Amino acid sequence: MSNFVQNYELLGLDEGATETFIVYPNPNNGTFTVEGARQLTVTNVVGQEVFAKHIEGRASVTLPRGWYFVRLNGLTKKVMVE
Repeated sequence: MSNFVQNYELLGLDEGATETFIVYPNPNNGTFTVEGARQLTVTNVVGQEVFAKHIEGRASVTLPRGWYFVRLNGLTKKVMVE
């Protein structure tokens, strides 16, 4: 199995998800922007929800240093806060 496929399955991505979203900058210094629509959820590496908000367009998220998983529209992206 390719590394891409392993990561795809690891993050629990929904193969039927057709909408995408953007997270930038990544890595960042404490604040990042998420662009998309629907329910945004951010969890830390142990699965604790640290941010949740329904967005339509753009949202800024400010978090302490660490790795986070940003989930929106059935897709998950990893973000690093330095």
